[in-house]
Amino acid sequence: MDGQSLGVLAIPNTGSTSNFTDTAALVTANLAPGSHGIMVRNVTGSFVLNQIKVQAVTLTGSTTTISSNNNPSTLGQAVTFTASVTPANVTGTVQFKDGNTNLGAPIASSNGTATLTTSALSVATHAITASYSGDGGFLPSSSAALSQVVTAAGAISTSTALTLNPSKVIFFHQRAPWSLTVAVSATSTPDGSVVFMDGTRQLATKTLDGSGTASYSAPLRPGMHSIHAVYMGNSNFSGSSSSMQVVNVSPRPKPR
Repeated sequence: MDGQSLGVLAIPNTGSTSNFTDTAALVTANLAPGSHGIMVRNVTGSFVLNQIKVQAVTLTGSTTTISSNNNPSTLGQAVTFTASVTPANVTGTVQFKDGNTNLGAPIASSNGTATLTTSALSVATHAITASYSGDGGFLPSSSAALSQVVTAAGAISTSTALTLNPSKVIFFHQRAPWSLTVAVSATSTPDGSVVFMDGTRQLATKTLDGSGTASYSAPLRPGMHSIHAVYMGNSNFSGSSSSMQVVNVSPRPKPR
């Protein structure tokens, strides 16, 4: 209570009629900064269990980003993920995840940084995130997902080439459809899938046709885009990646 009800908690019944040591906890974000007198009563209001004073504080927001030192990587290669939390003076921990699966235990933040190295990722595109726990002065935060691509290590080497259409500059009056065409080359025609990427964000996954090519078309938001394609490979063919191509999509000009 603080002039209002903050919540109702259930305390386990131990059978004692006068003394008990059972505890319950309530977390609330409904207190303004400052000192508050909190009274704890049973639901009937017939007796006071305890009276306490608490000091509510204002927590500062935080921001978490994540990066990879090896993307795309090959099956079995070590990949180090680095989470950067700002402000840098935060304490607390960072939990790395692959989708909904935890990658190890939470890691303590040091000067706003936490790292995780793993070589256990399977051949696939993995959505890696980092979640900061928060502490006594800073709110929790989570990164956007990073698409970590892990390719196969087949016996036949391959190379991947990417073609953009239209050119690397798309003006505001040009409605992309724009398209990507990727050609994967090897001593025999490769099969499998290609991942189209914009930086560390996955755009689409397409299956190679009988000639070892695949295409993708979609609009792009205004801004700079780092486009590349990654052939995933399989048990016969090794994965490979195209060179990065930067696309500048010009925004629509402001009315005069």
